[in-house]
Amino acid sequence: MPQKSRNALDGDIITIHRGLAIYKVKASPFWHARIRDHRSKKYVVRSTKETSRVKARQAAKELEFEILGGEKRVEREYTFRFYAARLLSRSEVMVERKERNANYVRTMKQFLNNEEWGLLKAFGTKDVRELRTREFQQYMDDLNRKRPDLSTSTRNTLTATFRNVLKVARDDGTIDALPATPRGRQVDNGTVPGRTQEEAEALRPEDYVLLPCPGDDDDYADDTGQTDDTPFPYPESTRLPAATSEDVQALLKKLRQ
Repeated sequence: MPQKSRNALDGDIITIHRGLAIYKVKASPFWHARIRDHRSKKYVVRSTKETSRVKARQAAKELEFEILGGEKRVEREYTFRFYAARLLSRSEVMVERKERNANYVRTMKQFLNNEEWGLLKAFGTKDVRELRTREFQQYMDDLNRKRPDLSTSTRNTLTATFRNVLKVARDDGTIDALPATPRGRQVDNGTVPGRTQEEAEALRPEDYVLLPCPGDDDDYADDTGQTDDTPFPYPESTRLPAATSEDVQALLKKLRQ
């Protein structure tokens, strides 16, 4: 009867997550880590120098971080992308039940998926447990430099979408609270956006409506003291008339640019 190789497996291969596993061979008392390098499309094997399976799992994660050049691997169920998908799924069900306007969901998808500055591009692979105010503020600062033409209401809706994704994580118990995300302030330039001075002056007060921040409805107050249930305090000259279907389509077209 042929003798088994000293390098034969000693037990099962234990998968930690996709691309990372630990195992033992008969020739060594230590657990080995098998790491998938997505750049070379090959596996890298290193000894964890640990005999305990629990300690070997942690050592394997540290080796992965080191080998992949500081790219921390986040398990899918903790990523921003995972909870964004959950949010969209919930919202689409609400649309089917007539509890949510379909335009709201379409707009939210644009904010998430925009190829230039979408939230998924910036935060998709991030661990929601580690997202902080500083990271979101840096994202908004970069966005203001890249797209200074975006209106305050657009940036505020972007902030609301970011918060709504994290609310799903909070409701699941993955995070305890949302990071602070101060809103931008509306500038009163004496005109109604999208309309000439003459058109704005022709509008009557009853033509205007005040809208709360879309989709962001928890008890949140920013540094102005307003909450999500409080309409934005736009000066009368900058209040927008109730949106028409043409207004919505124009906004979606602008977001796709």
